[in-house]
Formats: sequence, structure tokens, C-alpha cells
Amino acid sequence: MRILLAILALTCCLAPVFAHKPLDTSQPATKEEPIVIRAHQSSWVAYNRLTGSKDVDYYLLSAVQKGDPIDATLLIPVIDRLADFQPVLALLGPGLQLETGGLPEETIAEYIKITPPEGGVIKTSAQARKIIFEPFTQTKYWERQRLHLTAPASGQYYLAVFDPKGRGDKYVLTVGKQENWKFKDFFVFPQIWWQVRMFAEKERSTYVLVGVFLLAPLLLAFILIKRYS
Repeated sequence: MRILLAILALTCCLAPVFAHKPLDTSQPATKEEPIVIRAHQSSWVAYNRLTGSKDVDYYLLSAVQKGDPIDATLLIPVIDRLADFQPVLALLGPGLQLETGGLPEETIAEYIKITPPEGGVIKTSAQARKIIFEPFTQTKYWERQRLHLTAPASGQYYLAVFDPKGRGDKYVLTVGKQENWKFKDFFVFPQIWWQVRMFAEKERSTYVLVGVFLLAPLLLAFILIKRYS
């Protein structure tokens, strides 16, 4: 009974940590071949990177209904070289009024094309940089932008990430708020833990932690044998 309660407690503790399920970012992320998010109100996370000076990553919210909330947050891993990395987050879709976020329209046009009746909301980085700590993977992120609005019309919406300074590097994009984990998904946590820490460039400490985890049972067995032999 105690073991069952412990498992349930662990499950409840982990659920908020993994509120966002990882998206497959191995595919192209162009506007012609975007990463598709079919249930945009569910919680998703993309660990991705811009690969060049004019690179733009697109995420398609494919079934948005008028009145739906659209939520997205852009994060940057806390890595020294990324301290000044400030990519832009944009939302494109029907019924939106153009909000440039302080960027010149000419600069926006170099990266994304907005054609009526499509509009766009551009979010640039705030001056204050809030640090978010993710306890299960022990990784940290700078919060760059938050986007929250109500869809003014039904249709397809795109989230786009680009850097007007022409720099390519790592970012994390979260979409939606509704948890969509199932019990079977908890079995993939070790793989996610490993992949996220590799993405955050914590290779050395990750190898140490895995080594300790693998050696601990052997050490315990050695102590027990030594004690009772």
C-alpha cells in the first residue's frame, strides 16, 4: 500500500513539471512545411534552433476556432553565449491587427510575409529577463516573450520564430496550457530527461548523474553482501 501511495505521489509531483509534451522538431519548419500543432490548447513544447541568418521557424495551429485562447511563450536556455540572444515571436492569422512590437515593418517583411486578410502580432523581448527553473531536468531558461490572446476568427494560425539580428541558435517554444499526458507517457520520462539536458548543454553533469544512478544499486548490493557475509 505504501509503495502504491509513493507511486501516486510521484506521479502527481511530476505532472506539473511535464505539463508540456515535446513536439517532433526533426522535420522542416518552413511555412510550406510547418510543424503542425493540431490541439493548440493542449500543452506542447518545441526544443528547436534557428540555423541561419534568415531562418524562420513556423508552427501551424491548424484548427483554431473563433474565441479560442492562443497561448505561447518563448524561452532561451541559460547558456552563457545565449545571454543576449533575443529572437522574435510572431503570430499570424485571420482577423489579427498588425502589432509590430516596435520593429520596423521593413524588417518584419524581410522575414515573414503577411497578406490580407491575414494579420500579425509581433512580440519582442522585454528588458527584464525572468529565469525559469525546471526542477525535474534541473535546467534553467530565460523567459523572453509571452503571447496570450483570443482568436478573432476561425482558421489557420501560424507561430513564427526569427531573429532580426541574423543570429541562429537554440530556443524553446511552449504552446497551450491544458495537460495532455497519459499514464503510458510517464515511461518516456528518462528519454525526455536525457534529451532536454543534452539540449541545455549539460553533458558532463548528465553523465555523472547517470553514472551515480547506475552504480548506486551495485554499491548497495556490495554493502549488503559485506554486512551479512
